[in-house]
Amino acid sequence: MNTIRKVQNKITGLIIEFRIITYVLVFSITTYFSIGITHAQNLGYKIPNPSKFNSLEEIISAAASLIRPLFLLTFGAFIIVGAITLTTSRGEAEKVESAKKTITAAIVGFVIAVFAPSIANLVLGLLGADGLGLFGP
Repeated sequence: MNTIRKVQNKITGLIIEFRIITYVLVFSITTYFSIGITHAQNLGYKIPNPSKFNSLEEIISAAASLIRPLFLLTFGAFIIVGAITLTTSRGEAEKVESAKKTITAAIVGFVIAVFAPSIANLVLGLLGADGLGLFGP
């Protein structure tokens, strides 16, 4: 009973720590490169493109293709946590309800993750941006 709560709390704590570390890294890297680029431009130096990406759209598309497997792993983890909670609930109404909510949230998150590219392209198309091709055709 307490073991599952401890695991859930540990996973939640790790997710929060990962978010904080990600925000700090993104901010630090962005600041570092923006200062370097500005300084190089002031000297008249042309910085070559070190990546294979030539546009923001290509970068976003590549990031989206990397993030999707993380969504699937998270979905699987929450389904397993919900199933373990349901299995070990011994009929306690509070635990059964908690397990059902966890599984439902995992399924809703999965559906949103699967349909997000289509929804984004639909909204962009309605706004007249032709979908920009960010998430495929």
